[in-house]
Amino acid sequence: MTIRDLARVIRRLALVQLDYVNVLVPSHYQVPFSRLGPYDRTLLDRLVYRSGEFTEHWAHEASIVPTETWPLLRYRRDEHRPRPWGFEKFLRDNPVYVASVLDEVRSRGPLRADELPHLPGRRASSSTPGSARSPGGAGGTLRRGALAVSTRESDFARRYDLAERVVPAEHHGRAVEREEAQRQLLLQAARAHGVGTAADLADYFRMPVLAARPRLAELVASGTLREAEVEGWRETAYLHRTRGLRGSRFLKSPDYPYRVSMYFSLGLWKGGGYPSTPATQSFPKAQTKMLALTIFCASLQRPDLIELAEILRYSS
Repeated sequence: MTIRDLARVIRRLALVQLDYVNVLVPSHYQVPFSRLGPYDRTLLDRLVYRSGEFTEHWAHEASIVPTETWPLLRYRRDEHRPRPWGFEKFLRDNPVYVASVLDEVRSRGPLRADELPHLPGRRASSSTPGSARSPGGAGGTLRRGALAVSTRESDFARRYDLAERVVPAEHHGRAVEREEAQRQLLLQAARAHGVGTAADLADYFRMPVLAARPRLAELVASGTLREAEVEGWRETAYLHRTRGLRGSRFLKSPDYPYRVSMYFSLGLWKGGGYPSTPATQSFPKAQTKMLALTIFCASLQRPDLIELAEILRYSS
């Protein structure tokens, strides 16, 4: 297993969603394992944060993407579409503080959110936009493209740096027209999905379906995508031209791996938030891990591992 194998997997998928809510390991480490088998997880960290080939970006959610995808998402950064969560208002209401965040990073180098200067008149206890050492300044400018994630600490905290010092110049400065960017993102989604509806392909990069449909029609007209019918589906499906039709079989992933560790205890989960909230803290930790392991083995379609995980689960 080499770092190049990991790079090929991420490029084939176009993005790998980051999520540090976990029972076994953070979900983005599970994705290469499910395709390549056991590997050294430090290789993935090195590839993402030291090679210049990949970076973090708000793509589907917070995701690992190739740096050449950076210019394709520029129109979203300009429109500030992805998940504002109050950041837009924070940036608008605190221009002096946001400018000071950029100045601090520019002069001191990569910084964590808790190393940023205090926002005058705010408490330091909150991590939401508007707190004293708020990631709102860093998080908002990250979504706008002024900052990028240079690395992750051992506690998974981000270190932010100026985007031009993280993303190679050939990609950081490249401009792509909005409609062409959308077409390229939909093509990436089609290659990664194998087969999918307009909603499937649009949601891969969190694109509104209404915006995606004209681009999909253009891609079909150019012959880059093909329309297809899937038994049991009401909507038209789309295939990349490199995908065969006759005799093809496609495996649709059962949602993101992080949902396994978040929602398997729905029967006990009564409140909003994650299963680690007080509503579910009484669920035995060992059984939690064994149940997650059972589900993970089932996703690999390994009956022998499922049986072993079930034995471990009920003996824990």
